[in-house]
Amino acid sequence: MGLTARVLAGDIFEEVAFRWGLMSLIAWLGSKLFRSTTDPVIWGSILLAASASALAHIPGAAAIGIQPTPALVTMSLVINLLAGTLFGWLFWQYGLLAAMIAHALFPVVWFPFEKRWVGTGEEPD
Repeated sequence: MGLTARVLAGDIFEEVAFRWGLMSLIAWLGSKLFRSTTDPVIWGSILLAASASALAHIPGAAAIGIQPTPALVTMSLVINLLAGTLFGWLFWQYGLLAAMIAHALFPVVWFPFEKRWVGTGEEPD
């Protein structure tokens, strides 16, 4: 998928699905379960939604022909979990648009690295 499609379709969809949808649902369920919307409830919803988002990236990589090695899966999960946590925090603090903008900037920074190493099949030095 090209950079424009990632920014306009993938990242916007992910924020709506995982932050606005899943994270909000988990936070709502947590607030009902614990009878309060506390910081631990919100952080739990951020981490659960970020974990689901990170896991959702693995089949996509395999679908475009990337061999899912243990190192690649680990790297993908860690990077996407960290990014998802940041986007979740931005959603919590500043709203959906802030999370969408940050998520849209992520592939702009990552794309040159991907083209360099994934596009050529080479490992980074």
